[in-house]
Amino acid sequence: MNLFEEYYKDNYELKNKELSLSGINNALSAVGFSESDLGRIVHVAGTNGKGSTSFFLAQILEKNGLNTALFTSPHIFNVTERISTGLLNIGNDDFDKIFSKYFHIIKHYDLSYFEGVFFIALMFFIRQKPDITILETGLGGRFDATNTSVINNKICLLTSLSQDHTDILGSNIYQIVNEKLAIIRDSSTVFLGINKASITAYIKSMLKNPVIETSLTSFAKNNYPYPFSENYCLAKKVAQHLIKADISDYHDLLLPPCRLERIGNIILDGSHNPSGLLALTKSNILSDSSVIIFTSTKERNIQKNFNILRKLSDKIILTTIPENPRSISEKEAHNLDCMFFKLPTDALQKATEICNGNEILVTGSFYLCSAVKKIIQGEI
Repeated sequence: MNLFEEYYKDNYELKNKELSLSGINNALSAVGFSESDLGRIVHVAGTNGKGSTSFFLAQILEKNGLNTALFTSPHIFNVTERISTGLLNIGNDDFDKIFSKYFHIIKHYDLSYFEGVFFIALMFFIRQKPDITILETGLGGRFDATNTSVINNKICLLTSLSQDHTDILGSNIYQIVNEKLAIIRDSSTVFLGINKASITAYIKSMLKNPVIETSLTSFAKNNYPYPFSENYCLAKKVAQHLIKADISDYHDLLLPPCRLERIGNIILDGSHNPSGLLALTKSNILSDSSVIIFTSTKERNIQKNFNILRKLSDKIILTTIPENPRSISEKEAHNLDCMFFKLPTDALQKATEICNGNEILVTGSFYLCSAVKKIIQGEI
């Protein structure tokens, strides 16, 4: 555990404080931060696909000779995974040094965990002088730390939009879309991923900005699994705009960890909302005899997500998210027609026993995927 993790472990209330931009705005102003040190800025929001689109974009830009900085979330093993330049994560030593140097700022302005990581990322990026900086929102947009008022000259990118985090972002899709649209500044170009026609029409009706839409190409469909084929097309369109030239298609771009990641017969995918899980049903990754290990947080529509997974398999094992107080428990699982194991280790063992050599899909949470990866690697 690094110094940063130790601080937030002892100050857990800072992880989930009231949504506001005042802390991050004041902290960045206090150190004299200037957005000009980030090169051109791309700001990514959406419900699903933010991470893969951002990672695709960074890889395409690097292949075309541009130095990129990338801020993304969540991480799988180490918080340093959220901060990279040139597709390489910040080192633990550099992370700790920046945290130590600016600890008085982070503490004085009571920065939340996410704000603290973002602040450290910007302090690291300005040293690297990237050509282009890609910033992925964590939650929503309006009160997301990446939407700080000291960053305004940017290109905005919206991936697929659907209902998620309704307790925070709003109870209907248009309230949620409005929260995402709040990252857009008056003059910024907006790139839209592939969405329902009604959502695209609503977004265009709300904006006076230049809007560039995305369409699925046969190349992407044949080389990347759904829905990542759509995210590839969006990333390529943004890259061409930044480079100001046509660019080649790439069939060798990597997905971020735990996005249809395969380790032997185990597939790890962090999809955790209905639209993400529905995408899994269209990806043709499982046979009818596959086993699914699933989890959820309590505030989500567990029954709805469970019913979606039933389309993939009738062998579903429910488990908990390790060390997460919001995790589903056996009580929430009572009405679901499935097996329940509190510990992911026991769930994985049972899945291995009944899969008969078929795939085991682990889904519902990136944190569960992280735990299962550790189990596979013998770390748990």
